[in-house]
Amino acid sequence: MSSIKNYQKAKFAQVNLDDGNKILISYGADDMKVFLLGFLSIPKKQFMILALDFSMV
Repeated sequence: MSSIKNYQKAKFAQVNLDDGNKILISYGADDMKVFLLGFLSIPKKQFMILALDFSMV
């Protein structure tokens, strides 16, 4: 079963997947980035950037 570790709410979170991989989700003001974590939980590869388009009227 996958588990989620929230380090700082609304800033970043680590997700431990069932297959043993770990990913880091980083929340920014304009985007969200997803990193694959390697040895000692150091980001090894950035594989997704999601742009957030929030507009206030």
